[in-house]
Formats: sequence, C-alpha cells, structure tokens
Amino acid sequence: MKKIIALTTALALCLGAASCGKKKSSSDTEEAKNNSVSYMSYNAADIEMGKDFSNICALTSDPKSGDILIFGQTDNNSWHGYTTTGEFSDRTDFKFNPAENETVVHAAWLGFGKKGILTYMDGKTFIHVIGADGTEEKLLDCGEILTPFEDGFVYGRLYRNGDGFAVSDSGNALHFIAGDGSYLGEPDLKGMSVMGVSGNSDGGVTVIFLKADNSLCMADSDGKELINQRDCTGPASSAMTICTGFGDCEFAGIFMDGLYVFREGGWTKLSDLAAFDFHPIEISGLVMTGDNKFATVTKGSALYLLTEEDISNLKSKKIVSLAVYSGRADQYVKLANDYNKAHPDSDYRIEVQQYIADENTSYDQMMSNMKMDIITGDAPDIIVDPVEGLDPAVYYVDLMEYLKDDPDLNADDFIPGYLDAMTVDGTVPMIFPTFWANTLIGKTRFVGEKENWNYDEFIAAYEAMPEGMELKNNLDGTMTDSLFFLINIQEFVDYNDGTCDFESPEFTKMMRFIKDNHIGLTQQEWDDLFSGQSMIFWETNTLCYRKNKTLLGEGFMHPVDIVEKLHARFDEEVTFVGYPTLDGSGGYINDPDMRFSIMKTSEYPDIAWDFIKSAFADELYDSYQHQGFPTLEDKFVERFDECMNVYHYEGDDYETKIPQGKWYYDAENGKSILYNAFTEKERDRAMEYIRSCVKNFRRYDQELEKIVREELNEYFNSDKSAEDTAAMIQNRASIYLSETYG
Repeated sequence: MKKIIALTTALALCLGAASCGKKKSSSDTEEAKNNSVSYMSYNAADIEMGKDFSNICALTSDPKSGDILIFGQTDNNSWHGYTTTGEFSDRTDFKFNPAENETVVHAAWLGFGKKGILTYMDGKTFIHVIGADGTEEKLLDCGEILTPFEDGFVYGRLYRNGDGFAVSDSGNALHFIAGDGSYLGEPDLKGMSVMGVSGNSDGGVTVIFLKADNSLCMADSDGKELINQRDCTGPASSAMTICTGFGDCEFAGIFMDGLYVFREGGWTKLSDLAAFDFHPIEISGLVMTGDNKFATVTKGSALYLLTEEDISNLKSKKIVSLAVYSGRADQYVKLANDYNKAHPDSDYRIEVQQYIADENTSYDQMMSNMKMDIITGDAPDIIVDPVEGLDPAVYYVDLMEYLKDDPDLNADDFIPGYLDAMTVDGTVPMIFPTFWANTLIGKTRFVGEKENWNYDEFIAAYEAMPEGMELKNNLDGTMTDSLFFLINIQEFVDYNDGTCDFESPEFTKMMRFIKDNHIGLTQQEWDDLFSGQSMIFWETNTLCYRKNKTLLGEGFMHPVDIVEKLHARFDEEVTFVGYPTLDGSGGYINDPDMRFSIMKTSEYPDIAWDFIKSAFADELYDSYQHQGFPTLEDKFVERFDECMNVYHYEGDDYETKIPQGKWYYDAENGKSILYNAFTEKERDRAMEYIRSCVKNFRRYDQELEKIVREELNEYFNSDKSAEDTAAMIQNRASIYLSETYG
C-alpha cells in the first residue's frame, strides 16, 4: 500500500475583524493620487535549490543561528531536508524515510542544529527528532492530537517550545508536548480564539489571539503556559503565514494584501507584492533573512528570494483607488494585483484602499464614513459595496454607457433581464460577475407541481403536510429566522420612492402563521438550548429531506449545487415553489461574490472600467475563482452544462473516476450517498428557473433587516399583537426609508 502524503498549507490568520488600517483622510487623498504606494517594492528571484523539490511542506529559520530549513518531497518522491544560510549558497542534506502509511505533516528547527518532523499514522501523532548530523535520534509518540479530514489530508504545524514542542491543529487549537513526547495539554486561552502561532527569538512560541471585543493580543509560552500577554494591532486582511523577524522586527507575515512586519506593538505593511507572478494567497512559507529581505515558498513549491527594488517607476504612476471594506477584501486585492501585473507599462495603477478605521469601528460606522466622503467629493474611484441612500444619477457612473459600445463586455453578453434588474432610476450603477439564487424547493408529492406560489398556496401546503413532518428544521433558528426563511421582506418595500407597506394583510398573516404554529424557537428557547451558537445537529439538518422530516429547503450557490440538492438531498421529483409572494414571483438573486461601481468624481473612469472588465475574464470563470451563477450568458450556460457531468474519485490514490457525485456519509446505512447527474431535460428546467430569478435582485439592507428583526423578536417573545408589531415596523421602516431613499 502506498504511503499517504499530505502536504500542509499555511494557516490563514483571520485578522480582518481586528484591524488598524486607517481610512485615508481628505488631505491624504490628493497625495495618494500623485504618488505611488508609500511602501516598498520587491524583486523576486528564484532560489535554485528549491527546484530540487516537487513539494515543500516547511520553510523555517532557526531564531538563534539564522540558518534555514527547507523540507519536502523531491521529484523522485523521497523526503529530504536542506539546511542552509540566508544566502542560499551552500547546503547540508538529510533524508527522511517515513513508515508505510505514515503521513508527513510539517517540520521545524528545534535548536542546536536539530530538526523535528511532524507525522501522523494510525490515529496518532509522532515527532521524529533529527540530529545535527542528519540521523534520527528518537521517535516520540505524542498520542491522539491531529485529526485527518475526510479525504485523508492532515493539517498541523510544529514549533520548538523551550525544551519541548508545540503543535497547532486544523481547529486552531494549540497543544504543548514535553521533550519526551508526553502530552502536557492545551494552554488556558481564557476564552480567546487562537488566530496564529509563530516561533520566536527565545526558542518558544508566540500566539496571536482574538479577544471577545474583537481586538488582538499576543502571548508567549514558557513551555507549559502562556505568559506576557499584551495588546497589539493587526492588518485588515487574512494572514497566510508568519515567521520570526530580524533586527527590530519581532515577526514578519504574508497577509492577503501583502507583506507585513511586526514591530513596536503593531503590524507595518512593507509591500503589496503586486509585481509578482504569484499572489500572497499562494504563499505557504516565509522566513526573514535580513533587513527587508525575505524568502518565500509558494504552494507550487517554488522558492523565491525577495529583495528591494527601485520604485521610481511605481511612484510616477497615477493611482486609481479601489475602496474595500467588505468581508471579501481578499478577492479584490488579488484582482487588483493581477491587473497591475498584466499592465506593467501602464501610466495607471489600481491601489486597494482598506477602508477600515480601527477595531472598535462598526460596519455601520464605516459605511457612514464612506457615505460622507462620497457626498463631500472625497470618494475613491471604485467602490465594491453599495452605499445606501445615494441617488445613482448624482453619484454613480451609469455603466450602461460603457456596456452599450464596449467590444469586450457588452450589454448583450449578459443574461436577459439581468441589466433590467440592476437598473435604478434609469441608470445601471453596479454590476457583478456572479450571483447566488434564492428560492424554496420541496418534494412535488408534498407541495404540488405549481412553481412560485402565493401566500394562500403556501399555507395550504403546510396544512396538508403528513403527520410528523416539519415545515423547516425547527432546531435551525428562531421564529424570527423562520420569517426571513419564508419570505422576502423587500417585497413590502419600494426603494424607488422610499416607502413600505409592512401593515399589509400578507405580512401580518405570515407573522401570525409562524407564531401560532411555532415555526422555529423563541429567542429565549434558542438561547437556552444553544447559548446563541449555530445549529449543530448536522445529520438532522442534512438528511431531513431524504427522510421526509422537512418540507422545504432553500437556496442555490452554483449550478452543481442544484444537482446535489435535488438528486442527493431530496432524491425524488421536486418543485421550485419559490418564496410566497403576492404575485407568485418566486425566487431572487443576491450575494454576488464581487461587485463594482464607479464614482462620478473619479478622475480616471475609463481606467476604472477597464479594471472592472478584468473581473469578467474567461479565466476567472474557467478556473472557478468566481463562485456562483455567472451573469454572462455564455458562462451561465457552460456552468449548467456541468450539471450533466458530475463525478468523484475513489481508490488509494484517488485516481479512479466514478461518474456519480458523492455526498454526505449516512452513518445509518454505513455508506456515502451517491447521486447522478442531470438529464438534459432536468438541466433545462433548472436553468430556466434560475433565469426567472434574475429579474428580482435583492439588495443587502442591513438597517431594514435590523428594524424588522428587533420588532419581530419582541412579538415572538411576548403577547404583543401582530397588528401592533407591524405598525411599529411600518413606523420605523418608513422613517428610515424616507430619509435614505425618499
């Protein structure tokens, strides 16, 4: 039986919630327009010895000597480690021979020339200690620490921890191990979340935490406990890897938007790495070899030496700013970097502006700050989240003016009806490459054959449910969640004139229906049962449709997701019943993975448009960097064609292709659920239904949802009448909509 080889990728440190990136002030904006990035630019040179490896699972440095360890699998499938200096000139080689079925996970310096190799086999975690002469000194059985994923992949990171070891796992837990391999346990995290771990210059580990107030702190290990806790600030994106620093830098890290160093209690950005052929997300290892000098390894196992370069050329470029303040900043950073690399001779440069104040600033406040900047004429060139309450004709470029004549991206390229749905007051202020489709589905024998039902048809289907069936999984949220599950509240809103009608008979009817039939939990029941945590009864929630325990399922993320839901979860004929509405309009689209608007104050709208077009490039769809349903007609059809060709791989090496999809493991039957692809008829039916949803675009209106949820929570947890609650929602929502959109 072949050895199982699982090469780990770097731990993503989700530091976005605790950011210190400052929003540019108006005085900074003009300077940014006329100057390039204030940080450094780097050249990336190949490190020749990296070409000996087909996969590199560890690139680490000894904090004391500065020597570097490169460990991985060579082209002939054997495992080797190179120890070298920061110049990567001479090297010492050692070979490692894992046992049959032993999974190699990671490697690290242990001090005094020794190395440690972390492995997994038969449910146990092992550490091989390799001496300075390259021979194995001892094998430590550390017990059951690491846990493989379903596909056999094992994630872990090994660190020297004084005279012992520290191991981080896929759940971001930290385990301390004595020098003899005995397990010391997990340190007391005091309710904080581990966001990242790095070796430090003292031969121990330093841990980055996210505190309950969403601020960051760090602590060191004394070998058994965490000590010296101190607050710190962090960048506004996710980190892929961190390492021990050099000189006055305690640490260095690769974040989603570039290269940072940690000094004087905070992270400082050095470079966005935009000039390279690889994106920061591809970097899985980093060592700092000197002042502003680094070595990296990409997930393709290429080693690069990063050295400073002359940035006079960059400083001469005009800046087109892209304001990012959503939870999806990483995608925009990559797109901007790729665009800049593809246009090295351009006079312009896309620069991502992390529109974040500090860790104590709410999303609402950030949006308010953005709105004020737009109103006062200090807007960025491109924004990626819609700002509520701005007249599109006044503040946004009408993208239809470009779409009418552009040979690369034309109005006729989109799904019919999409641009109509995006039109506001005669203009198209925003477009996006993909979307999710939202609707309700149920087994035809329970809900009938009619698509897109109204409120009375929905209630009739509920009343006809077989005994023992629930409308939805009642453990999956509160009664307020149930109302949002069943209806689209924006049906009762007219954004064109800033009005609403939450006192309509249909809205109060649904409120009473949910409360009278106890669809979901009260807020108190939810708090008592789950302490506010997410639904954890996975099997109940997953198999309830197959077992006829639940009437309705919701939503599609992409075309193949439809195949899975219809053929695996429901396993028989279904009907797209849609959300109950007055006119039976059914489903809607929302949640695009990327979206773009150009501000009318932009000095370079043509360059901004050229950048936006790059988000619709074939390779982004073909490589699945875009998730969801494409808005471009030809890509939309291509994705649905994939519904007729689902498959999975089996066998020891996962090389046997099985022409069926593979889904959830059904413990009751002792096997995974397999499902077939769509027939042509099924594909066409699903495709046409999603087309019908495109005409209904649901915007994300956080303030409106907040108002409705607050009042509904009180209604479902008190004796307050539906009419009084609806009147309160109407009053509050009317004021908000009138002030924002009226």
